[in-house]
Amino acid sequence: MLRKISLLIILLVGIFAVSWCTKSWSEEWAKNLYNSGTKEYSMGNYEKAISYFNEAIKYDSKNSTFYSTRGLTENKLGELLGRIFKEEALIHYNNAIKDFNKAIKLNSTSASAYFWRWYAKNGLWDYNSAIEDYNKAIELDPKLSDIYYNRGLAKYDAEDYNGAIQDYNKAIEQGQNLADTYYNRALTKHVLGWTNDTCPDLQKASDLGNKYSPTVFKKWCK
Repeated sequence: MLRKISLLIILLVGIFAVSWCTKSWSEEWAKNLYNSGTKEYSMGNYEKAISYFNEAIKYDSKNSTFYSTRGLTENKLGELLGRIFKEEALIHYNNAIKDFNKAIKLNSTSASAYFWRWYAKNGLWDYNSAIEDYNKAIELDPKLSDIYYNRGLAKYDAEDYNGAIQDYNKAIEQGQNLADTYYNRALTKHVLGWTNDTCPDLQKASDLGNKYSPTVFKKWCK
């Protein structure tokens, strides 16, 4: 009887060890595929990068980073194709949203997943929902890079000009993307009819290196 129990224990330990080794190997291989994908992404080979991310997810479907990075790559394709092939761009933006949804389901505290999901929603002209994602990202990580600047852009697109100004002010306080922030705040002030406040922002944006500001300054301020 003791011998049978011992054999059973050995069998169960063996099964557990094989299962653990298989899982460990699978996760390690998934990381290798993911790293290959990020390398392709850095070289601008976005479709090839997605093929690597697809394979990585086959071996490890519980890694939220894999989905987020694939979503980011879909966003990039949407941005590139949107200049010429509008319908194909929409497909990529929708794919990106699905990936970020999955990433958030696996890791609900991922500020970056919310942050980048806004980009896809913005590409689909879903500005109000994009702003909600910004709000959540700020709640999770108030110091996330350029978060107030980008939410300001989304609010501008949603025609919430006063809200955009408030976010640009916050971005300037935090030193986020200053040249572009001053430029976009100037554009927003111009829409609101704040003529006297527009030109100083354009001048500041120009001083900081924004390439559009000098032309607009000559048009509006001279």
